[in-house]
Amino acid sequence: MSLIQNMVGGVTTVVLMGLAVFISYLIAASSYTSNASQFNVDVSAVGTSAPRKILFPLPQVGFDPTEAAYPWKVWTSLGYSVVFATPTGDPAHCDPEILKGALGGFVNKVYEEPEKLYFEMYGSESYTKPLRYSDVKPEEFDAIHFTGGHGAGMTPFLNSPWVHKMALHFLSSNKTVGAICHGVLALSRAIDPQTNRSVLHSRKTTTVPAYLEGFAYYLTRYLAGMGTYQLNTTWPQYCEDEVKQSLSTPENYIRGPWDFMAPLLPGSMSDHRHTFLVEDGNYLSARFWGDAVFYALRFAKKMEEQSAQ
Repeated sequence: MSLIQNMVGGVTTVVLMGLAVFISYLIAASSYTSNASQFNVDVSAVGTSAPRKILFPLPQVGFDPTEAAYPWKVWTSLGYSVVFATPTGDPAHCDPEILKGALGGFVNKVYEEPEKLYFEMYGSESYTKPLRYSDVKPEEFDAIHFTGGHGAGMTPFLNSPWVHKMALHFLSSNKTVGAICHGVLALSRAIDPQTNRSVLHSRKTTTVPAYLEGFAYYLTRYLAGMGTYQLNTTWPQYCEDEVKQSLSTPENYIRGPWDFMAPLLPGSMSDHRHTFLVEDGNYLSARFWGDAVFYALRFAKKMEEQSAQ
């Protein structure tokens, strides 16, 4: 009986979610509200000034390849030095479920670029020769990027005292700090010893919305088993809910437009219609991989603005 109930529940969930996606697509196609026009992303002169170095810490395993590879490609194309760092000093490995799992595999069938860019990054010299966390000298860098991911290997990364130390250093040094999706948790969990509060306590931020995280979890649960989207493996609640708890007021969390199709309508170097960012001082955040290109462009421009101050 339980097998039949699970099958019925699975079919019902997929049908309802499919209907939600269709309705969301119609809404998005006609009335999507992107805030891209609020940000200066003119990078025509970026990279022509003094060389900039971006610190790119990664967990040893489990990160989202799309939220790492897209920013890496944008920044290296602009002439920046991107320096990876891992706990052991060995190259990191992404969450394979995002490349080959039910949801990630579908994305890669629709868009061949994410997997291609990941392996391009994976073969680069800087990626194959990362720094060990303990060997990083943060004063040598102009900015830091916290990537997302929901594999079990993200847990030690998000809870790492070293990662929290880097978050505090770059924010307090007025250097450019950026985070995508679950990478925001690395900052929300970092405690400023002077206030005993999160380093994001007084900031505005976004992250992956709970409705999209739940959509991915339940959809892949019925399509390909519990392991595909590991919501409960890495954190006991939705990312949005935890981030809100670290802020001075829930209103400082800015979700962005409702749109189930947003992750499947990613921005590009020239098309920012379906992207969304939140910026507060020297900190900027994005929701998921679909925002990654626009995020990386604004990150680059922000870094130049911060360095000029």
